Amino acid sequence: MNPASLLSQANPSSLGRVLPRHLLPHQEGSVGHTGESNGFAQALSQIAEIEQEANKLSRLAATGKLENVHDYTIAATKAQLAVDLTVVLRNRAIQAFNEIMRMPV
Repeated sequence: MNPASLLSQANPSSLGRVLPRHLLPHQEGSVGHTGESNGFAQALSQIAEIEQEANKLSRLAATGKLENVHDYTIAATKAQLAVDLTVVLRNRAIQAFNEIMRMPV
């Protein structure tokens, strides 16, 4: 079992301690609901959308077509924060995986 498979099976309720509420997937049904198994993938998808929006505003700002520069600043900050939080979550998952692997059987 590798860290990527652990992350894909992460419980969305535990993600609430690391990811902001707007990045968490909606919880429908019980723990066994198939939509929840993709919770981390959905959060990553939302982060990608945030980054795409920041990139779009960056291009507009660079070409002089962006009227409000603060929109780009806010979008870039959101994207950076989302990536930073994702890295923290990944690092914690890898740390947990390594601790589990060190446990005696």
